[in-house]
Amino acid sequence: MRHRHPGDGELRLDLHGEWIHVSCRWPADLDLDEWITIGTCIPSADYAAALNGLDETDHHRIAGRVGGFVELTQLDEATIRIEVADSQGDHPTRLSLNVPAASFVLAG
Repeated sequence: MRHRHPGDGELRLDLHGEWIHVSCRWPADLDLDEWITIGTCIPSADYAAALNGLDETDHHRIAGRVGGFVELTQLDEATIRIEVADSQGDHPTRLSLNVPAASFVLAG
């Protein structure tokens, strides 16, 4: 899955075996060239279960392999909020984006 910022930057979820690598480089302030760069790695089975369960419970948090997390929240039929927290230290960087639900797909 890839969600791009209109100016520059993107949120990516890439499948690597049993894991999904979540990476995000998102502009904090394009005029000052300041960026939010975060990432974590989550189990693909937990991601699939979270997506499949959104209609039932509205949100799911998926723990990262070495810290961090991804949280998916169903805002409405067309929009899912994804919050990503990295695994860096006691105060992780967090980013929350509203993404079209059609961007989240399950293969197989």
